[in-house]
Amino acid sequence: KAMDEEQDQTLKVMLLCAFCSMLQNSNLFCRYNIKAAKVEGVFARHDFQPKLTVCETNTWGRQFGRGTFEKSFSNVLTGKMDVSQIYDVRVRNDRLEKVINVDVLPRSPETILLARSSKNIGGIFNHNPAIIITDPPYASNVNYSELSDFFYVWLAYCSLKTLKNLHRSLPPTRQQLLNILPGAKPLQTLRRV
Repeated sequence: KAMDEEQDQTLKVMLLCAFCSMLQNSNLFCRYNIKAAKVEGVFARHDFQPKLTVCETNTWGRQFGRGTFEKSFSNVLTGKMDVSQIYDVRVRNDRLEKVINVDVLPRSPETILLARSSKNIGGIFNHNPAIIITDPPYASNVNYSELSDFFYVWLAYCSLKTLKNLHRSLPPTRQQLLNILPGAKPLQTLRRV
């Protein structure tokens, strides 16, 4: 609720990103890996298999805990700083060398950002792209769709007007996810919250 009340929209999105990252290691689908002596998050397996070795973690903690909110927010800040210092790496004389290509930095008039499926990228090569970044095609994989729903349900509690791209149609498995979350509300109620 406090994140939803944040007035600075950039900070609000950063807080939501940190919250989602923290959720990976703070939920009932996490387990304790005895051999590695650590919590393994929801992505340790690509399904919602109930864990036999469920563990609690230090959700907000500073010194201890894996994937705590503070550590997650620190990672978001690091990412924001890294974006302002984009570079590539090349090998020259058997040594790694940073290469800063100012022609490819954001806000260039030639920059094209497309949020769409990479199944059909026809025509994009007419523009001589320097960089193409894609996500793996997880959306068609039911298990990944279910994991995506886990985060969507949590984010639906926050103001969706902040995250306009979050409005999406959920895969057919959405009701299964809502049924396994304790105290879950029907999807229509979540959209109104």
